Amino acid sequence: MMAGQERIVSVLDIGSTRVKMLIASATGDRLDSILGVGTAPCSSLKRGVVVDMEGVTQAIQTARDEAERMSSYSVSSVIVNVGGTHITGLVNRGLVAISRPGREIQKDDVDRVWESAKAVLLGPNQEIIHVIPRQYLVDGQEGIKDPLRMSGIRLEFEAFIVTGQSTILDNLRRCVTESGLKVDRLVLEGLASANAVLSSEEKEIGVACVDIGGDTTDLAVFTGGSLSYVAVLPIGGRHVTMDLAMMLKTSLNVAEELKVAYGSVDASRRKDFQDSQVSYSTASGDGVLATTKSYISDVVTSRIEEIAEAVKLELVHSSYNNMLPAGLVLTGGTAMVSHITDKFSEISGLRARMGQPTVDDVVFSSFKNPSFSTSVGLLELGIHSDGAAVQKKKRAFKGLSGLFKGLDLFD
Repeated sequence: MMAGQERIVSVLDIGSTRVKMLIASATGDRLDSILGVGTAPCSSLKRGVVVDMEGVTQAIQTARDEAERMSSYSVSSVIVNVGGTHITGLVNRGLVAISRPGREIQKDDVDRVWESAKAVLLGPNQEIIHVIPRQYLVDGQEGIKDPLRMSGIRLEFEAFIVTGQSTILDNLRRCVTESGLKVDRLVLEGLASANAVLSSEEKEIGVACVDIGGDTTDLAVFTGGSLSYVAVLPIGGRHVTMDLAMMLKTSLNVAEELKVAYGSVDASRRKDFQDSQVSYSTASGDGVLATTKSYISDVVTSRIEEIAEAVKLELVHSSYNNMLPAGLVLTGGTAMVSHITDKFSEISGLRARMGQPTVDDVVFSSFKNPSFSTSVGLLELGIHSDGAAVQKKKRAFKGLSGLFKGLDLFD
């Protein structure tokens, strides 16, 4: 990849409530502009697992058509996110001896030690998604970033290895290919989101990115500047909506609207809502019911507390709960629930803030939103690859106006 060469990067963010496709231009290591965006509702994934291949494929095609029409580019390959409770991660080390005269470490030694680190015992239905460098060690000396041309007898490589269930990943790939696209590579959803919302300093001193999706919550812990732990919890923002729909005997769409309008975990605000009434339609749509805004907030709070407790327990299980001076960074659409960071901080005992993509250019301003963290993170990771295979269309660029009209940013 030549410095200064413009490339097109395209990514596919497949979630449990919505599929998003973004097409962007990049020069060097910088995103220049987002050229096209396509979105489509999708309920064909459950906890990161495809349960209806045709439904996912159709959602991808719809999002692709919209993004291509907007951008005037035809895309043939994409970077795709992957998540789900089948994801696992572990730290592993590889070791090789340096036996050549002079003991100078060369590229083939680095390649060999990478292969050694990747030699982990996998189950019959597991495959490696990522091998993420943590550090090199030369003759026991830790913290080395690049060992090339150093002298040593023993070279070690410590990596964080992310694995997933092969059949689940194959089904996801098949949905993408049946929509007419090639999968450039799979990227862990939590890693993409963390890349978009965390600072280098936070990763260095210790931080946990908590991406609250529709059906799952992705946890990615960073210490010493590197990924140290991942987990996917089987609970997310859609559970809040389903709670409201069940308790209020209304549809999921109406429940989502009530959650966005009145959902809060702020006790003082719930007190203000105590006698404030709100009317809404029944599940069948042929009647009208009423409740208080405080009751809506109580239902939302109950499930948010459950998510926060699950995150706390997972951090305790990981043994990193006392190694996070930068605390928690919450992202995903549900991170926009009023005062959710206060609730997570109260339950976890850690500081917490809301994370959104750190985009400064006016072109990106509409994407400075927690619901786009995974998508923007995929784009930022994509600029370090060779870019997508594209063919320019003879079609005028329509722009981004009206893109967010009707889009539920809490998905």
